[in-house]
Amino acid sequence: MPAPSPRRAPDAAEPPTPPLTVFLHIPKTAGTSLVRTIRQGLAPGEFLDLYGVDRTTDVLIEQIGAMTPDQRARVRVAAGHQAWYGIHEMFGRPARYVTFLRSPVARVLSCYRMMRRDTSNRFNPVILRHCPGFGEYVSSRNHPLVANHMAVLLARRGAGPNHNADDCWRVNHAWMERADVNLANFWFVGFQESYDTDARTLCGLLGLEWSPHHERRAADEEPDDLEITPTDVAKCRELNWADAVLYELALIRRGLGQCVGQTR
Repeated sequence: MPAPSPRRAPDAAEPPTPPLTVFLHIPKTAGTSLVRTIRQGLAPGEFLDLYGVDRTTDVLIEQIGAMTPDQRARVRVAAGHQAWYGIHEMFGRPARYVTFLRSPVARVLSCYRMMRRDTSNRFNPVILRHCPGFGEYVSSRNHPLVANHMAVLLARRGAGPNHNADDCWRVNHAWMERADVNLANFWFVGFQESYDTDARTLCGLLGLEWSPHHERRAADEEPDDLEITPTDVAKCRELNWADAVLYELALIRRGLGQCVGQTR
């Protein structure tokens, strides 16, 4: 009787495809600094840029579809404002999602400062004309305020123009709940307020060297004539109610040791 063929050892199988890391960069959460650090630690072809206000779902489908299978398999990190939860399906491989959050009032204030001080920003003339103070910005109808933008970016099912800004005024409890379900499935959620610690931890999990770097922009310069009242803060928080809920829930999960790079 012929000897039975030897069985192939389980560990001799093809190694599993490493998961794609998707960084959903929410504006004004220190993501630019993090992306710069990550890119410096990756080889050519391992980073995929998902930035650009006009790179909608259809555009990204075409661009990613034009990549060769080897090019898609080589990507280790895909990052940008136009990432969304579920974009990994275009790569045909598992993914782990990463994002950073920021206190909603502080995030909106940072956006306002940027538009107010940066003369190259397209909203600068509108801000200077209609919203010279933060109170006007959160109360006037003539402002480009995007409320609950964290909820929109976490809940959306695809990338729209201008970072889905038009959806900001459509946020309701269903949007907020969908955003929270998605966020609970993120592999790592960091916070702008603890950026150095969280970014160092994330880089370690990704096997990248941590190099402290902080992008400084017009928004970071302290305006000496900007007054902010408790009423302004309360109004801003009221407008960004969904972002406030998501931020608090994320802090609770952090306290429970969730969404900090744990193995699922």
